Amino acid sequence: MLLKCPCCTNSYPLNQFLEKDFENQKEKSILRLETICYMVCQADGLKLSQVKEKTRRRPIVQARQKIFYIARTVCRINHSIIAWYFDMDHTTVIHSVQTVNDLLTYDDEMKDAIQRLTNEYTKEFWLEPVKA
Repeated sequence: MLLKCPCCTNSYPLNQFLEKDFENQKEKSILRLETICYMVCQADGLKLSQVKEKTRRRPIVQARQKIFYIARTVCRINHSIIAWYFDMDHTTVIHSVQTVNDLLTYDDEMKDAIQRLTNEYTKEFWLEPVKA
């Protein structure tokens, strides 16, 4: 799979985009975020356009929350970059990350989904999971 860079016209193989020396951190963060979006959408059976639309339908909101949580905790992507990508306020991202943190204490289904996605992401890029 190729990821098209939103800042230029280049496309990069999914497993090699982290090795590319990007000109700025925002571009690298956006590509990481797109990778996470792709993985969550594939796991939840959604399209990226559905996840980015402004809706409160539960499956879409939960997919968005997973994306925000993984982007923030595993990749350490800034709240404002995540918010910009989804055309939202950064406080929405903060609230979603806190909501997932709360859900992880008692919702086994969410815990399993987050763990599966995090493992998939870290294996894809040979990363060590970040301890929160």
